Formats: sequence, C-alpha cells, structure tokens
Amino acid sequence: MSPLFIALDGIDGTGKSTQVDRLAAYLREHNVRTATTKEPGGTQAGTAIRSILLDTNMILEPDTEILLFCADRVEHQQKVLSILEMGTSVISDRFLSSTWAYQIFGRKERSDLLEAILPHTITRYPDLTIILDMEPTVAVERAKARLMQEGKTLTEGRFEAEEIEFFTEVRKGFHWYAGEERFGRSVIVDATGDIDEVSAKIQEIVNELNWSH
Repeated sequence: MSPLFIALDGIDGTGKSTQVDRLAAYLREHNVRTATTKEPGGTQAGTAIRSILLDTNMILEPDTEILLFCADRVEHQQKVLSILEMGTSVISDRFLSSTWAYQIFGRKERSDLLEAILPHTITRYPDLTIILDMEPTVAVERAKARLMQEGKTLTEGRFEAEEIEFFTEVRKGFHWYAGEERFGRSVIVDATGDIDEVSAKIQEIVNELNWSH
C-alpha cells in the first residue's frame, strides 16, 4: 500500500486537532505508519511564519498574508514529501483549503494571486481532504473557549476575533473548495456530534481508500 496524504480542515472550533490525533491513532492501530503535521507551522521556518500570521499586533498587507501562507506551504510540502517517500502516511491539520476559505472567501483577498502561486507551491495534493463542518456560531464559541482555557488568546486569537459574518463566508469557502475536483477528493463531515461519532464518520471515509488491503 502506498502511504496516504490526508488533510483535515474546517473552521476553528470544529475539533480538527483532536480528530487528527484520533485518525493517526486509528491508522497506527491498524499497522499503518503515520505522522501528523500542521499548516502553518509544521516546519522550523513555518513556526516563524506562523508567529507572524497569528500575531494580533501585526497588521499585514493582504498580499503579504497570502504570500506568507504559501511560503509556509512550500516548506511544508518538502517535509510531507520526505515523510511519504519513507513509506509513512501523513495527516495534516489544515492545508490549501484553509487559505481559500479564510483569505479568499473570508478576508476577500486576491484569488488571482493565489491561483498564480499554486503551481509553484504545491507538488502533492492530499489523497483525501476531510472538511469538518458546523454552524459558525457554535464553532467560534468552542474555539474561543479553547483559547481561553489554554491561555492563548493573546498569541493565537487573531481569527477568532473576527465577526461571525466572517466565519459564515469562511464556511462557504470550505464548501466551495470541497466541490473543486482539481484539488483532489474532498469530503464534508458534520462535526456537531460528539468526538466518537465524528471519529467514526472519518474512519469510515478513510476506509474507502482501501488502505487496509
């Protein structure tokens, strides 16, 4: 079996990070070597880029924001490819779908700039992108509660500080992305159930990739 490249995405508060860990554990239980990573910040350079992007005191030009996300992705792609070449599957917390949803649909930044950069940014699209979906009001409240609990409201609260209308547009962006075949297979999963229910849905979808055969 060839190693899998899977991305989990969605509005903050949908439980992505939890489901990334759960899916990785599930695959490992079935003897599939699996690594987890994230965007932005999945590499050493990406960590520095992430600190800029999520700094609430940093006011960036829209084009700069897109370019920084893409720069992070260039670094991250090399990491992902190296892991896949070793025969290990990769699960990424966020991918290109977030840039389309947050920057293009949410912030109304330049789609032509992103389109122009894509061929120079992405070498390998995921075999599967799973987009966790729920009403923005619920997701944002969950995200804010998590940040307060973790004491990260000052360092990682940039996007949670947006108005609910912003996240409504972001959600539209994720749905749009899921319908674009050029980005590979994408599936929307209702994330409003409890953690076990959502995990079961994700596992069912991943099993369709026939990784166990």
